[in-house]
Parts: sequence; structure tokens; C-alpha cells
Amino acid sequence: MNLFSLILKLQGYDLAAAGQELHRLHKMSPTQYHAFQEKMRWDIVRHHHQNNPFYRSLVGEKLPTDWADLPVLTKGQYQRQLPQLISSGYDPKNLYVANTSGSTGNPFYFAKDKFAHSMTWANIFFYYLSVGISDDDLQARFFGIPLSGKSLVVERIKDFAMSRVRFPVFYLGSDSLAQYLETFKKNKFGYIYGYTNAIRHFAAFVKNKGIVLRDLCPTLKAVIVTAEMCTDQDRRFIATATGVPVYIEYGASETGLIAFTDSDGDLRVCDETLFVETNAENEILVTTFYNKAFPVIRYKIGDMGTLAIKNGHTIIQSLIGRSDDLVKLPNGNEAAGLTFYYCTRAILEKSANIREIYFTQKSLSTFLINYVAEHDLSEADRQTIVSNIDKMLQPGLDLIFERTTEIRRKSNGKFQVFTSELHKK
Repeated sequence: MNLFSLILKLQGYDLAAAGQELHRLHKMSPTQYHAFQEKMRWDIVRHHHQNNPFYRSLVGEKLPTDWADLPVLTKGQYQRQLPQLISSGYDPKNLYVANTSGSTGNPFYFAKDKFAHSMTWANIFFYYLSVGISDDDLQARFFGIPLSGKSLVVERIKDFAMSRVRFPVFYLGSDSLAQYLETFKKNKFGYIYGYTNAIRHFAAFVKNKGIVLRDLCPTLKAVIVTAEMCTDQDRRFIATATGVPVYIEYGASETGLIAFTDSDGDLRVCDETLFVETNAENEILVTTFYNKAFPVIRYKIGDMGTLAIKNGHTIIQSLIGRSDDLVKLPNGNEAAGLTFYYCTRAILEKSANIREIYFTQKSLSTFLINYVAEHDLSEADRQTIVSNIDKMLQPGLDLIFERTTEIRRKSNGKFQVFTSELHKK
């Protein structure tokens, strides 16, 4: 048991019981497994219909007998005070409580009962182990991080406990990438994890050096990309530059792991813990089986895709998700588009005023900040965002705040936190 697993155990998360549950499921025949899924998805619906006033208000007093007649839940419906969303008999003080990233534009708080959260981690450990990654492997993490306050301290503690070395995606200029490369020479990394675009950008830097990353870091076994779309071309490029296989992790904080690349190269749905379907518009809907504290039922995750059945399991044949552009700055540096989420994270977490926020790069130094809110941003909130952008990107950028009633979506309906118009110039 590593330090992180020990911390989870001390906090009351029973990873051993969750692991036993997964083992039980993996021993089932295809017929038994299908029956298990059918039972679990209806059991969780009945539970929340009986015990969750919020969910019952959406369904009505009489529970439908046809699955398709159950309501589809959207992110906007969850944007209310957390106690209004929790099922009877559960106290937020005894639950895992967190907020969604906000990178999709609709942040909200959610909760998981302790066994549900234990199943989330047990499933992650299982799928990582299936590609040769153990929880003891050192992770090279290409991700964002808060720059100050309690959130920064929490992330640093998590990095230490989870054997992670962080490579902030705010800094993707050549000098920073050269420093990142030196770090790989000095550490025995087991795998790389992080945003697709940031890792691809680093891979391009490595490839331009005429080297293969695994030659510098022989312990490297795999790359796991997440949060942004990864095309087949991206996977091949990253694999060539790093010298190791590339796996796609598809998930969300509120649902846990949704799908993961299997040994056949398919994006297999993690159907041990959830049920995935699509509606007539090919929007992906997720139902989680184990979370009795908070209803995640036919939840519209915000992506579109097509599904198929292979070897008794659901696979995602095509996935249309978020793919943020890179931010290019006047000082020559570059950063991941999701940097802007970290610039606004403190505001999104403390206030329910902002419903959506979107950044557009109009020129090298000019950024339009559109936001949907009940009222205008306070001067203090504006200054917080400006200060964070100064720290994470570059001071003195021309930032234009514009309150609006609606933020445009991409043609596939997907929200992006940032887009660049530089390529249109």
C-alpha cells in the first residue's frame, strides 16, 4: 500500500472492499454481467427516486418503466446549493465533496458516498494496472496547478502522496520545455499523464531535438492523455516521440473514469461502475451505479460519440470532445488553453454568479473574456482574474470583459473554455 492508498484508508475509503467488488464482477459470465448492469442502473434510479427530492422533482411521483422516459440531467440543473442535491440520510460532512473543473463552462459541486468514491479509485487502479502502470510508478504530470492559497497546498500534498512530479501547462515555451526535458533525465518516471495538447507540444519539442524520450528515461512505460481530444494522429506522434504506448483516459470528476484504452486499442467503457448510452443527437449520457448520495443518472456529460458492443463490453467508437487551442503570448511563451480555467478557478469556486465563462484570443496581446452571470463581475473579482493571468501567462495583456446572455458552442455543441483566432489572421 502506497502513501496515497493509506491516506484514503485512514479517511474511511474501503479500497479493499471495492477491489473485491471489482474482482467479483470480472468473474461473471457475459450473461451475468449484462444482468448485473440492468439491475444496477434500475436500482440506483429507484434509490434516488425514493430518497432524493431533487431527482424525484425531475422524474415525477410515478417512476417510468421505460428507461428512455427517464429525464436527461444537464450540468445547469446541478448548479444549485449542494444540500438540495443530496439524498436523504446523507450528510455532506461524511461524503466526498468536490466541484467540477469548470473547464466546460458550467461548474457545480457534487458529492459521492464513501464506497462510491472507493470504487472510483479501485477502477482507476485496475485500468492502469491493465496497461502495466502501478500506483507506485512515478508520474510526470502535465497539468495546471493553483499558484497560491490553500488549493496550492492541497495539490502539492497530493503530488507528494501520489508520487507525482508536476509540469505546469502554463509554461510551454522553449526554455520551460528544456527544463522539463532535464527533469526526465534525472527522474525514474513510470508514465506521463496530462492534457493532450500540452503533452503533444512537449513531444514535438523532444522530436525536434532528434531524440526519443525513453532513451533519456528508460523507466518510462506509457503516456496517458486526458481532458482534451486525442486523435489517432496525435497518438502516433506522441508514441513516436516518447517511445512508449499512448492510452486515452476519458472521464470526469463527477462520474469517475468513463472509458480507457484497452489492449486492443479500443476506448472501452468502464461498465463496472457506470452505464453509458447516447441519445438521438449522439450526446453521451452517463449513469453511475454506486453513488447513493448524489444522482448521476442519464447525465449529459457534454461530449458526443458513437457506441458499439465488443466482447460483451461497450466501446466508444468515436468521441467528439474538447480540444483547446494553445495560447501564444507576446513574450514568445505558449500555454495550454485550460490555463484560463486556473485563472478563474477561485472565482468559480466561491461564487454562483458566473454560470459560464469563455476566453477568445483576438490578437497576440488581446483576449476577450465573455461570461454569463446574474450580474456584472465585481471589481475585486475582475482584479483576481487579471492578477492570475498576470502570474500564469504574462502581465499587461489587454483583457476585455464582456457580460453576455449566451456563449456560443462549437458546431458539435461542445463547450470550449478557450479558443484562438490567431490562425484566422
